[in-house]
Amino acid sequence: MRRIAASTAAHHAILHATPHDRARIAKTAAVDGRSVPSRSTHEKGPRVPAKRIVPVDGLIDASQYGFSHCVVSGNQVFIAGQCGHGEGGAIPSDFAEQCRLTLDAVRLAVEAAGGTLDDVVTMTVFVTDLAQYPVFSAIRKEFFPDRFPASAAVGVAGLVPPGAMIEIQATAVLEET
Repeated sequence: MRRIAASTAAHHAILHATPHDRARIAKTAAVDGRSVPSRSTHEKGPRVPAKRIVPVDGLIDASQYGFSHCVVSGNQVFIAGQCGHGEGGAIPSDFAEQCRLTLDAVRLAVEAAGGTLDDVVTMTVFVTDLAQYPVFSAIRKEFFPDRFPASAAVGVAGLVPPGAMIEIQATAVLEET
């Protein structure tokens, strides 16, 4: 009953608030069950970046294409679409080899952010030939023997770079410290 009354009072306050107050209320974030106003843009103090770019050794230079392989925001790790680049950035012609290289690139990225493959919660897999998906599925079990991430597979007409037959975009969630 107490929670309902508080909720009704808050709803009433929002309905009868001035536009300025509504904006302030809208910037309020729920933290541990308490309402804590977020930092306004006009308040003094250092700005904490919402994202951190994580360099990933062993992958191609993504900056030349205008993206980052790995971005961390809070405890979430966002891994850009990875393809199976071999030695010198070459794309091998073998699908299974591309799968292993692609999954290894995801591993490198999540490890660069301080996690492991066990932290990967979701992945989207793009393949140019859906008939090859069972090959990928078997290889993925080498990298994820259990505790599989949520996953979606999408058949596409082509990928960048030319010759790529698989691309994986993933999200990981790290333990909060």
